[in-house]
Amino acid sequence: MLKFSFLGVFADKHTGVVYNYLTGKFPFMSLDGNQCFFVMYHYESNAILVKPISGLDDESIFVAYKDRFDYLESKGFKIKINIMNNQATKQVKRFLTTKGIAACTWWSHTTTDTMRQKE
Repeated sequence: MLKFSFLGVFADKHTGVVYNYLTGKFPFMSLDGNQCFFVMYHYESNAILVKPISGLDDESIFVAYKDRFDYLESKGFKIKINIMNNQATKQVKRFLTTKGIAACTWWSHTTTDTMRQKE
């Protein structure tokens, strides 16, 4: 079984790993006032958990993150490593630290950047 470590926290390929991503703003706002989506993928359950958010401000991101995190915990899953894009807020990072969860940040590329590279 494939195992990996981040900052001394061990998880295998199937347990304890969650990924999250922010879509960025869509060109139109929903009737509820939401313009972005917070996406969390939980490897063990193979669940894609999505929550619409009003914007990319720290508070909106944290509320969406905490909602999805609490949902997974309520189902009995234990998160060990959180892999997130570079838009992760300080609130999320502090929350993970208090829970003893390793946070790994990766740099994402927007569609605009990808399109510029192709020109």
